Amino acid sequence: MPNDSSWTISPYNDGTKIKSILQAIVESSPSTAANNRWEYLYPLLDLFYDNADVFFAVQYRGEQVTCAIPIVLSRQKKFFYRWNEIGFPFHNHINLITLAPSQNELNISELITKINSLGLNWERFSIRNIFTKSINNMEYSGDVALFDTSHNAPIENITSKKHIKNVRRLERRLLSECGSIDFEFKHPCLTSALSEFSELESSSWKGADGVAISSNKKIETMYQEFSNNFNDENMKIYHIRTDQCLLASALGFKLGGTLYIHKITFNEKYSHAAPGNILLLKILEHALSTTDISIVNLVTYPKWAERWHPQKLVLGNIVHYNRTIKGQVLKYCITLWRKTKPSLKKLFIK
Repeated sequence: MPNDSSWTISPYNDGTKIKSILQAIVESSPSTAANNRWEYLYPLLDLFYDNADVFFAVQYRGEQVTCAIPIVLSRQKKFFYRWNEIGFPFHNHINLITLAPSQNELNISELITKINSLGLNWERFSIRNIFTKSINNMEYSGDVALFDTSHNAPIENITSKKHIKNVRRLERRLLSECGSIDFEFKHPCLTSALSEFSELESSSWKGADGVAISSNKKIETMYQEFSNNFNDENMKIYHIRTDQCLLASALGFKLGGTLYIHKITFNEKYSHAAPGNILLLKILEHALSTTDISIVNLVTYPKWAERWHPQKLVLGNIVHYNRTIKGQVLKYCITLWRKTKPSLKKLFIK
């Protein structure tokens, strides 16, 4: 690591300065993920964290900013064990983050030294779900499905021909039932498009299971603030509908040349025709036909994505345990749990 690389830590209430730093990073890397941007982070931090527990860590190389991330203090629990954790906020609606252009440029040991200077009580430091080409020196966290749509080519060139054939068959079936299907991606009002998405999602299994946007008032408010912070060129709502009803909807963010699909939902009345698959087909075809979307990123790698045969990249976690007794006990417990978890799964499956 170059000697001129260093970290500074600022309180979250220094909002104007932090916002300008985050915007400068976006200007130098326009495809920076939504979860790294103030438009996404500020609503989440304001709604779910006490501002006194939030800091922003900024890494410089000389005078140039190479990374800027929120650092929050939170309580975590695994079975009977509770601990204090510090690091990037871990939340169900933060699916992936991007850090420095190369993870090797991150001086994590110095960042931890800076964090210790704050006098906070913590047992584990973690930055989870980092989007990377290599997880060297990181824990494996999961996979990300994506499609290269940089060339105006047939969709069969970027995904499974067999699956596309099946989706087109289902689309014809749906057309015979409903007449016409309209694909929409431009809306007079982003807020009303989000409302339609949320209403459809709440009527699905996600609403029944309490994981829809509208199932939680804070989450609902957070997404409303997203729609206020992002413009309709960056926050995208995609619909397919008939004259009578909305069939499927996707919520995403088009940032630089990348379209990140964060959530997708569908009308369960038409589940026999897989309207969510039809919508994704329309989105990919649209991305292939335009010059400003070169990557469609599904943010995670859901089971249903396997049928599309997408490209795959990985997510990794940076984890460090404090050298205190409690920190080392926690490290032992979590390491032991990870070693025994596969065997326990097999036992319960039997």
